[in-house]
Amino acid sequence: MLYELDYDIKKFGEILLAIRKKGKMTQKQIRELSGIHPDTMKSLEYGLRFPSIDTVNKLSDLYQINLLNVLNECRFDKNDFLVSINSKIDMISYSDDLKEIDEVIDSLNNYIKDNIENFTDRILSKIRQMELLSKLIKIKNKTDIMNINLTEELCIQAIQLTHPGFNISQVHKNYYSLLEYRILLIYSFCMTRQKKHQLALDTTQFILKNLNYHYKSNQSAVKLILLGLFFQSYQLFIMDDNAEVINTCNTGIQMSKEKYCMKYLPTFYFRKGISEYKSNNTSYTETLKNCLETLKLLDNQEMHDKYLSVLNNKYSIHL
Repeated sequence: MLYELDYDIKKFGEILLAIRKKGKMTQKQIRELSGIHPDTMKSLEYGLRFPSIDTVNKLSDLYQINLLNVLNECRFDKNDFLVSINSKIDMISYSDDLKEIDEVIDSLNNYIKDNIENFTDRILSKIRQMELLSKLIKIKNKTDIMNINLTEELCIQAIQLTHPGFNISQVHKNYYSLLEYRILLIYSFCMTRQKKHQLALDTTQFILKNLNYHYKSNQSAVKLILLGLFFQSYQLFIMDDNAEVINTCNTGIQMSKEKYCMKYLPTFYFRKGISEYKSNNTSYTETLKNCLETLKLLDNQEMHDKYLSVLNNKYSIHL
């Protein structure tokens, strides 16, 4: 597997651009011949995104050049320690395991002290983003206004490390890594807590669109997509958009089952069931029973009892 931090993707992008220009081809022609979207080509040629194996293979066939060899020439370093650390980056992009995240950060920071020459500014920025992600996870469930403001500040600070001048209202103008999408999801959840519901929903939908387009074959990204669907269903739930809550939760339920990722499945069932109840859809009973049964299978009695209490006391639903 290829890991982004092993490679100088800016240098690789410059080579891709030179090859295309030499062949007198436009990005539109690239799309017609290979199916690669012009936005993807632009992000690759400007060194804003790491290429997938599939994309490298398609471009290799089109240009009649072994681009894997070219990419290998753009490696920063073949240090085994860096390779082992980079192998965890994708996982950290969706993980809530603070101990593991902090262990990776500590390992990198300790290594930097004696090997600073092995680290480019881009890698150092990624490490700093990981540190900020760790802080964000620690405070993301806080509800007081001070922590909400701190969350917003840290999110902006993290994204501006690689996108100077970043502004959430112009989020669609940049290309992001998986790590950055995770930070943006926390930012969108923060905006929901600030009651900026439409901006939060627009941001989450942008993230999901790009994750589905660029990263759906990546198992780590699938878990991040599920987190995005979890946030989106919450935002829609708060806005009482019952039809869209049901659609979003159906997508989350299907993907959770297909990918055997059960973490958010009970909540998808719960939000879908309540939205069906509000819409006078009689299938809400079966959906909510699925929620409670899933929690039993996951041996989460605390959440089972909490949901049951909400159903009884808030919605007068007795299953």
